[in-house]
Amino acid sequence: MKKPTGNIWPLFGAFFGFFSIVALSFIADLATHFGFAFDIWKFVITFLAISLLLGAIGLKIKQFPNRVLLTVLLLGAGFFPLLIWLSIPATGLALALSIHSRSIFLLILIVVTLAWCTYQLHEYRKRIVERHFMEKEFFIDERQISMRNPNEISLDAPPVTNKTLWGRSFNKVGPYLFLLIPFAYPLQKLVGNINGFLGVYVLLAVLSTPLAIYMLGRLTCGAYLYVYEVRRLERKYGKPVMFSSDNL
Repeated sequence: MKKPTGNIWPLFGAFFGFFSIVALSFIADLATHFGFAFDIWKFVITFLAISLLLGAIGLKIKQFPNRVLLTVLLLGAGFFPLLIWLSIPATGLALALSIHSRSIFLLILIVVTLAWCTYQLHEYRKRIVERHFMEKEFFIDERQISMRNPNEISLDAPPVTNKTLWGRSFNKVGPYLFLLIPFAYPLQKLVGNINGFLGVYVLLAVLSTPLAIYMLGRLTCGAYLYVYEVRRLERKYGKPVMFSSDNL
């Protein structure tokens, strides 16, 4: 992980505000279509205020916190509106289905999401151990625990080789096919009667939900390492984990 550098707070605030408003517009569209009451302007004003506050904080302090845990939690909260926006089309599709079909769709969606996140976390934890990440990237001194910034040990998964036909095929479409599994049932039910609002949300859900599931997998791995493991180190040694640009 590399700590954000420079005064990126205004950009961070604008990112948070933009995706918050986009997500709220989708929610308002859903509420109107299904007859729910939703006062969008209260939420727009609230999220705009948060966005402006983030920009104001940036003008004052001009950098992100040096403590790893605070930075990670802040970045995670900042990406929350984007995750909500990517998840809304699947919610709209679920609401448009019959109760029976909705239950099956949501069950499949939950199972696939949990399976993906569990698999990603299992592989991520294995790479942390195999590559001795904790031992090589963290250094304990008298005042604090320093984490190398940026990390020198990569935790990326090894690439699937392109030397075989299977490898080339998997690299192109493999991961995305797994994430599209939740849509097999609703698409089969709706293939003969897709139009208007429902047709739009089917298309948006097929495009955005795999991205949301993928993002959840990455966030799960990041939360494990930079929240759970970092917090475990802080409790164990009674010292904060801080970013360091020094050679450890």
